[in-house]
Amino acid sequence: MNYRIRHILTVVISMVMVLCIAINTIYSETESTSSPVGFHKFMFRNGWNFISFPFMPTDASIQTVFAESLIGGESEAVADRIITFDPVEGRWESAWRDTLGIWQGLLIEDSLRFELSYWVFIREDHPDSQIVEIFGSARNDEVINRGIFEPGLHFIGSIWSGILSLDNAGLDNAGIESSSGLFPSDPGAIREGGVESVLAYDNISGWYQVAWYDGGNWHGDFNSFKPGRGYYLWLKERRSWFLFRRPDQTNVDTQQINMNNDSPVRKSIPVDNYDAIAKDPRTTLPLPPIPYSKGNAKKNKPEKFDSPSLKRSIKR
Repeated sequence: MNYRIRHILTVVISMVMVLCIAINTIYSETESTSSPVGFHKFMFRNGWNFISFPFMPTDASIQTVFAESLIGGESEAVADRIITFDPVEGRWESAWRDTLGIWQGLLIEDSLRFELSYWVFIREDHPDSQIVEIFGSARNDEVINRGIFEPGLHFIGSIWSGILSLDNAGLDNAGIESSSGLFPSDPGAIREGGVESVLAYDNISGWYQVAWYDGGNWHGDFNSFKPGRGYYLWLKERRSWFLFRRPDQTNVDTQQINMNNDSPVRKSIPVDNYDAIAKDPRTTLPLPPIPYSKGNAKKNKPEKFDSPSLKRSIKR
């Protein structure tokens, strides 16, 4: 009898181990490009976190995706918050939970999107390392036409549930500017004519990582788009980004791609009027850091978020 019980337990444990291995393969955060469904685990630290979504539920509203995650407050100024820039409407949108747990803000009127990136702000007086898991489906297109981008800064999501090398991301086909040097120019001068580049945000250092193209290869602090990370794209000219390959589709026939982009033109972030980040006149809020702005070019780091120069004061 004891032998039979031990045998049954051994079989059950073996089956559970096989199942766990299968689940880990299916739901891997970095190797799931062929999987139609999965999840991504975010760990939000105090301060600003720059993210995008490799998976999304059918209902992509912020109420469903974040549900009861993040800590709310009596107003946006005392709550954790999520913010993005809508490139079609040309406006900032944010969302936060009130004391009843109800989501508020312009962002609740829109669906979260694969192609955008989002700032998640965790207040310093709130718990650090908040974990949020996003469940849903992955984009499974072989290639995506990302649209026409106006000159300036853009929020871009990594989209895919797998790692995509910058060499295969199609920015060279879009005509992104190349730098002849080992470094693109003064990194503190992006708004004064720095070379076109892709930027990621490092929450630990509180500043940006940069990658640039030399006409044949990518250089800099990173060499790929990673699932779950948010990115800035800095452009000096209008670019049509029509060839954004899925990571396992490195040999896409460009002749079969519709290069006449039917999607709306993507407006750039109005960095010269950064105080327009929030439309809600009830709050005075700190803003997420902006890369290489004129005020901090020489310091190579963002101004403090509680600085009066980075706050918006609107009377009731």
